[in-house]
Amino acid sequence: MNGERRASNNEKWDRKFLDLIARDPKKLAAMRHADYIKLGGTEGAEEIMWLAMRGALSPRAKKIHQNYYLPMTTRDGGGAVRGAASESRLQREMNPQLKGVEKLEGTYLFDLATSAKALRLNRFLHGFTAPGNRALFKETPEAAFDKAGLSAEERRMVRELDWAALMRYGASFFLP
Repeated sequence: MNGERRASNNEKWDRKFLDLIARDPKKLAAMRHADYIKLGGTEGAEEIMWLAMRGALSPRAKKIHQNYYLPMTTRDGGGAVRGAASESRLQREMNPQLKGVEKLEGTYLFDLATSAKALRLNRFLHGFTAPGNRALFKETPEAAFDKAGLSAEERRMVRELDWAALMRYGASFFLP
């Protein structure tokens, strides 16, 4: 998933999570992934890993120290974006843990269908790791687009650096 809510933080929720993981992890375990995303941003579901770690500890484990620090929160584009994939398709195919995520503005599910649709575009973007591809794009963008077989819409999004459209389309910002 990605969207405007990626790389965001909610300090109030973060501190509550730290309290609950020590005091009442069962309350956290009862939450859906969509709840974590709603409270903690797109990557909020990663707190599930911390909950799994807590489950591996003895119930008698005690918190002896706590620190809250955000080393960095990076935003890689922006602008207002609205909309999500068809709700009926999401409801039919979605992992039950993600139920409700389609209602969170600025969050876009990166599922298998999105991955397949955006594969050509993501391969093109990843290709910028090669100096020759970067040089070709800089000198003759249309030749680079042709080489990658990009559609007219994919070309438009890249040409215009339309980050919002790229996110909705399925561009992976985990690529360089």
